Amino acid sequence: MKFIISLILLSPFALVAQNISIGGGTTVLTLILNDSIVIASDSRHFVENTLIPNSVDTVCKIGCKKKIAYAIAGNADISYNYKKVFNAYTILSNIISETTSLAKMKERLDIDLNKNLKSALKIIDTSALRKVLNLPFIEIVITKYENNKPVAIIINYSLNGSCVKNAKLQGSVEPNAPIPFLHKTGFYQKINTFLDNNPKYLIDITTIKEKVVHLICLETTGTQKVGLPFDILVLKPNGVFYKMRVYKCN
Repeated sequence: MKFIISLILLSPFALVAQNISIGGGTTVLTLILNDSIVIASDSRHFVENTLIPNSVDTVCKIGCKKKIAYAIAGNADISYNYKKVFNAYTILSNIISETTSLAKMKERLDIDLNKNLKSALKIIDTSALRKVLNLPFIEIVITKYENNKPVAIIINYSLNGSCVKNAKLQGSVEPNAPIPFLHKTGFYQKINTFLDNNPKYLIDITTIKEKVVHLICLETTGTQKVGLPFDILVLKPNGVFYKMRVYKCN
């Protein structure tokens, strides 16, 4: 069976400055088959402080709406005084409510993400973002079935500019690749090593959900930025989907 595999492991800097928190630290795997789409993610929201790094293991980074599955990795939200002033999850969900076209979603994301970020930059201490200036900031995967065939768009956003105040999120779309297709970014060293040593690991898809979970488990060792529990979403060509949460590694 032909399939597309997309591993999204984006974890740019996550920072704290005064009462500002920027959430990052993520491993998301998106596996697209002819007869199902599987997305798996850790749930860790990591905030890095120069004194005390901390994390919350409750964030769901994947979702499905109007028969469209999606995942967001990286600095997906910014909080100020414990209120979210930038939230990519909400922005994407609102866009999907209005359009199911992947091209139009990309156009709207370019506009709405920057509009939300511009509003946030007016009230936060922009020094919190200096370390991520001109670096990868957020990555978004959107996938669905069209005429019973899987399609996907992967958008990498960088925060570009001469200074934070005038910086903009600029998105580049990953080019389509022949299948099978393996995409990796961010934390992937342990997964890369494992797949190099087990090149046929993903050929047998009868236990693919368990295999995807195992790959994320590999990435949790030796880091504070990826952690249990994991969320798994499976979408079928007819639009039926289910979600489950995994609390331990086998």
